[in-house]
Amino acid sequence: MRGIVFDFNGTLYWDTDKHNVAWTILSRELREHELTMEELKTKVQGRTTSDILRFLMGGEVDEETLKTLGEKKEALYRSLCLEDGENLQLAPGAPEFFDRLKAESIPMAIATSSGKDNIDFYFQAFKLERWFSLDRVIYDDGTMQGKPAPDIFLRAFGRLGLQPQECMIVEDSPLGLEAARRAGAGQIVLMGGDSAWSGASVSLDPRVPVYKDFFELDKQNF
Repeated sequence: MRGIVFDFNGTLYWDTDKHNVAWTILSRELREHELTMEELKTKVQGRTTSDILRFLMGGEVDEETLKTLGEKKEALYRSLCLEDGENLQLAPGAPEFFDRLKAESIPMAIATSSGKDNIDFYFQAFKLERWFSLDRVIYDDGTMQGKPAPDIFLRAFGRLGLQPQECMIVEDSPLGLEAARRAGAGQIVLMGGDSAWSGASVSLDPRVPVYKDFFELDKQNF
């Protein structure tokens, strides 16, 4: 592989629990009941904030409401991240893996369903500028379909100046894996440490290798 594209949430930052808590709180407010585990796995993880809000509210929602509720959810999520300062760090082995890729001049990008406010938060919290320029971070800017559509990964390949078959994608969710498949990635791997995919009634392709952390992935040659 000539380049690598990383999902972020649940892959580079193991934060699934915090997103789940924030969305569950908002679900109680909007629907008067919590999200089920099945809904979290198949309707929330990997999707854009706007898509999740439309699901919770049962259909189309005006842009102002989407903006207000989205900002409320993400502010709650970030406060949960800050409260758990001990775990406000990149996934095990990720910094070391980034260092190797940078040293070997292997192009890399991030493709995430997060919005710009969260991207700014991540750059500050994790000092991502050590490895990524902002133009190598593709985020939910409202101009792309959310996963499982391949749009975000196709844009990432374009930013790297590479063809899909030349790139590896590292994901953690069933929707993300499907988006990677539709994007035509040359290699797809699953980061299993955050277990975003476990416990849901979804089928994972047995040909997709699973790694427990980036130390394990870093041992592979590609």
